[in-house]
Amino acid sequence: AAKIFIEADTIYLYGRGSSMPLVGLLERRLRRAGKRVVSISGLQKREAAERFLALSQNDVVFSFAFRSKESAPASLPVIFAHAKKLGAKTILVSDAFGVTFRPRPDVMLHATRGEDEEFVTIIAPMMICDAIALTMMKIDDGRSIESLRSLDELRNTFENGG
Repeated sequence: AAKIFIEADTIYLYGRGSSMPLVGLLERRLRRAGKRVVSISGLQKREAAERFLALSQNDVVFSFAFRSKESAPASLPVIFAHAKKLGAKTILVSDAFGVTFRPRPDVMLHATRGEDEEFVTIIAPMMICDAIALTMMKIDDGRSIESLRSLDELRNTFENGG
């Protein structure tokens, strides 16, 4: 997943419900690493479709589907089919182990969140997001570190008034 992020021109992050904080966390980490990110979180279907208009073969769609295939966002198969048609990569983080999603994502990562009758958390999916971002930063030949340095310089410029 980290290599796919490095190679992507744009990373599209899609999430609804309990995955929305994860989209925000990952978006911030990736932006700081110098990646172009499009967040599609909490939007209506028509608005989400508009965001995917610029999706191309050099991009990746990263999404979450929690609880079961049936409770995944209804537009997820449509989004994955659109990405596949264009040649874009797809990555899915899900807690529905053994469930087959169609069309099949290029990478599927499993994150246990607890049993249905238990209190569930987003800690495991959050660890996956952090692991992907940190791995990407470690293996991208210093691009992320350079981006963080540039961000630090820009912050200092902003704080010192120009």
